[in-house]
Amino acid sequence: MPILISETAKAESVAFFRLVIAEASHFPDLGQVMRLHAQQPYFIQIAQYLEQACAQGLLDIADRDLAIRQLFAMINDIVFWPKLWDCNIVLDQEETDRVVVEAVETFVTRYAKR
Repeated sequence: MPILISETAKAESVAFFRLVIAEASHFPDLGQVMRLHAQQPYFIQIAQYLEQACAQGLLDIADRDLAIRQLFAMINDIVFWPKLWDCNIVLDQEETDRVVVEAVETFVTRYAKR
């Protein structure tokens, strides 16, 4: 996940996502293409990891797609979305790491096998 976060937080990536959002209404398939090529590969990797953790009895997740979206939302709400709306926001690596660790701890607390 650190690779995903560092890639999406780069200024070039933020500028690209702004462009995609601006043009999405003119190109109806653009959103789906972005989801499939920019987001889906990471979702697949996380899904595989969660499948292994569930098989090992570490996690109990009934809806993996929802769980993955929840995890990404906790991180992106602080690390990605504010940068998309405000060019002046800077989040250093220490703060980014703290956000990720807290999100994972929250996630594990919710989905740990009891």
